[in-house]
Amino acid sequence: MLLCEYSQYHIYLAMADPATKKILQLSYYELKNGLAPETLRDILEAEKIDLLTTRRIVLSNACKEMLLVPVHLFTQESARRFFSNQFGNTADTLFFDDVAEQSLVIVHAVPQAIIALLKSSYGTEITHWFSCKLKDHNGFGNPDCISVHFTGKEIYVIARKEEQLKLVQTYFYTTPLDVVYYLLAICQQYGMPQSETILLLSGLVSDDSAMYNELYQYFSNVQFWKPATMALLQSEYPHHYFSSMYNLGACVL
Repeated sequence: MLLCEYSQYHIYLAMADPATKKILQLSYYELKNGLAPETLRDILEAEKIDLLTTRRIVLSNACKEMLLVPVHLFTQESARRFFSNQFGNTADTLFFDDVAEQSLVIVHAVPQAIIALLKSSYGTEITHWFSCKLKDHNGFGNPDCISVHFTGKEIYVIARKEEQLKLVQTYFYTTPLDVVYYLLAICQQYGMPQSETILLLSGLVSDDSAMYNELYQYFSNVQFWKPATMALLQSEYPHHYFSSMYNLGACVL
């Protein structure tokens, strides 16, 4: 099966074996001008991925534009109206992810051209990046935790205090100090002490990077995400680099 994660700035592909629940191969691309259908087609050809023989496709939408709606307030009609008012996007197809663990519905949109390209005769499933992440409890046993996932240009942040979800947001960054600014603002807004709050890192960040060194100056408890359920891919890179694909696989396999 094919696992595909995308945003305006990156695309992540993985082939997985449903029988063994193992990731078989991974590919990551940075994008300069968004994900046009022809760009995705070229990447699939370069990776020698044949959609006609792929038995199952799961697309993880990691774009910033999404809404979180409490389940008791959710209706499709109101969600469509609010999404259109906030993002001005009426042409793309809307999806509504029920995240029962948080009593939330995530509303998000995927371009029809991307859906059509990834259409499989066996069926294509679509979810939002945060839908799977909010079901991943790694690191959230501690009541105060900020989870930060890095791609080349974005960070995906989830903040919890006293076991309550406080924030789910995507931010763009260019320097480590951009990330520090966002995280300090979150700590101040929600009363999360830097000395007590766990900072759980995943994605494209390493313990010998300028980003890690900058974060370590401001937070006392910096940890890296560790996989819990998926069979691990043998790689020279640390497992937390691939956390979003492990999370997606754990959600759908």
